[in-house]
Amino acid sequence: MGTRMDVLFRGATVYDGSGAAGVQRDVVVRGERIVVVGAESAQMSGGRVVNAGGLALAPGFIDLHSHADHTLPAFPRATNSVTQGVTTELVGLCGFSAAPVSADPLRRTQLQDLASGIGPDLDWSWQTFAEYVERFEAAKPAVNVAPLVGHHALRIFGMGIEDRPPTPAELSSMRQALADALAQGAWGMSSGLVYVPGSFANTEELVELGRELQREDALYVSHIRDESDGLVGAVDEAIEIGERLGIRIQVSHLKITARRNAGHIGPAIQHLEAARGRGVRAHADVYPYLAGSTFLHQVLPPWVKAGGMDAMVERLRIPEQRQRLRHDIEQDSGTWSNHVAAAGGWHNILIASVRNPARRADEGQRVADLALEADCDPLDYTLDLLIADR
Repeated sequence: MGTRMDVLFRGATVYDGSGAAGVQRDVVVRGERIVVVGAESAQMSGGRVVNAGGLALAPGFIDLHSHADHTLPAFPRATNSVTQGVTTELVGLCGFSAAPVSADPLRRTQLQDLASGIGPDLDWSWQTFAEYVERFEAAKPAVNVAPLVGHHALRIFGMGIEDRPPTPAELSSMRQALADALAQGAWGMSSGLVYVPGSFANTEELVELGRELQREDALYVSHIRDESDGLVGAVDEAIEIGERLGIRIQVSHLKITARRNAGHIGPAIQHLEAARGRGVRAHADVYPYLAGSTFLHQVLPPWVKAGGMDAMVERLRIPEQRQRLRHDIEQDSGTWSNHVAAAGGWHNILIASVRNPARRADEGQRVADLALEADCDPLDYTLDLLIADR
């Protein structure tokens, strides 16, 4: 009697993920499992046959750094992922998750504003992490999803966007929200320590939250505090959290920025390897290109974003605040992640997309070129664009 099958991939060049050379094989799938990988499948019966001669077949790729939690509810077919062979995505990275959502209207708006620009506008019809997961399941995404709960979402839930440490009561609220999210399907917590409000948190706050991860042996994934001159110290902070709590840590998109730092990533890698030698479960991921993508307001220091986007826009309208911004950016004190300095100047910052239809002509243009055409200072041009795009 032949082996029952649902799908037979016949004659594919199979790459098994081990690094070995591809070999021609037949692959039989039954249900959700691969049941046969063999030289031939004459004894197979039933099911669909895919003639895969001349094609490559491999296990689905796992994307360890995705923000698709903000796009999959609207685009569940995930064409951008599945056409690249990605079948599983770790989402909710860099501290950005769309849950939990506070019942407080201001905090709800702050979280929605924070998500603006990551993906299409969501309907925000949930509050708890469980309701958020249910929304995913209802959309029936074409990829497997492993969600993280974001530190930004937890901090906004517990205290809003405030430039200060949490009170004991606020920290307790954040810990409970994290514990609830872990019980409701979160695989761990992510942080984005160059972004507001995560940048307002100190290491001890992250350690206290990490105690909830420790209880569940859950994952801590961090867009670390500095990817430029302070890279090693930022990597060490992630290692410290993992070592003190005995939890798994993942450094997101490990790299070093700024032309002056080219070729100097070695010490950061050495610190990770040394930590692993001590038994710390420390890992990192990378991407294979020499660029970065983020919000335009990331060229500004954290203090201007305290209180949320509306508060930021009001500050940008005040000449004295603009002068303070200019001083902080041009002096490059090293006390914050200065993206203008890291990029090497405004000529290396390109506007990828805007929300305001009246500013569509800015898309695909470099800030320095736009400012020159407008006979305007690049910083003023950027601040005016941020106001117009609000």
